[in-house]
Formats: sequence, structure tokens, C-alpha cells
Amino acid sequence: MLVLALGSSSPEYAFARIVETLIGVVIGIVVNALIVPPVLVAPARRDVGLLGRELAASLDRLAVALPEPQTPAKLQELMLEVRLLRPMKDAADASIAAGRNRSP
Repeated sequence: MLVLALGSSSPEYAFARIVETLIGVVIGIVVNALIVPPVLVAPARRDVGLLGRELAASLDRLAVALPEPQTPAKLQELMLEVRLLRPMKDAADASIAAGRNRSP
């Protein structure tokens, strides 16, 4: 509205305002495309960290269990604990995909 009101008396002003607006739009698009919002990076970092720690704990439990024969109940317990990694992996994948969708 300002450009329309003042632009009729000063064409240079209208042109300058339009150019400034276009420059601002380009800068906004570039910044948004190049920088992944920290809001999306933090969940991915958290979920991958949780998955890594639980994977390490599962490998430690497996290392303790391998040298000696295990009871069927203990084997079932180990299997259930490892199967719980699937939802953690899916959550990490989803968080990474959400961050990737916002990055270039």
C-alpha cells in the first residue's frame, strides 16, 4: 500500500522498495534452505544417541552371554531386549528424515 501511495509521485521510491523486498525474499529463502533449524536437529541427535547407547548395552549383554550356555528364559529375555531396538531405530530414522527434509 505504501508503494502504491507514494510510488505514483516518486517512481524511484516504488522501484527501490520492490527491489529491497525481492532481495529480502531471496535472502530469506537462502538462509532457510542452508540452515537446518535447531528445533529439528535436537530430536535427531537425542534419538540417535539413545539408540547408540541402547545398542552398546545390547552388545555388552550379548558379550556376557556368549561365553557360557544360557537358559531358554535368558535367551528369550535377550531376544526381547534386542527387539525393543526396532522402535528406537524407527524413531531415530523419523527424526533424521524430519531434519533432512528441512536441509538442502
